Amino acid sequence: MFGAPVLSAALFDSDVCYLSYADRAAGVSWDHAKANFEDEEGYTDGYEQTFPSELPALFPQSSGEALRAIWDREEEVFADDRMYDLLSSLGLPMVYGEDSFPEGYTVL
Repeated sequence: MFGAPVLSAALFDSDVCYLSYADRAAGVSWDHAKANFEDEEGYTDGYEQTFPSELPALFPQSSGEALRAIWDREEEVFADDRMYDLLSSLGLPMVYGEDSFPEGYTVL
């Protein structure tokens, strides 16, 4: 829409964490999902279910090993925790709804 690269993080029912990235100018896009349960069929169709290996290159200040460790955690009960830890490690704010924008952010 704006011609800028976009990284999107989303949740499904606190069970699946989705990360998607698109940069039209570079011709790059990817979609990954991490489910917190074994029978994820239907919830992750169309998504890679592996660690998004492209992610550390987008945020060189972040540790690729730390991001992978967060992604691979097996004891995670809620996908919300995984998403929060991933985004925090990247230095990105969490936006929970239209009334929870961090200082300096606005609804477009």
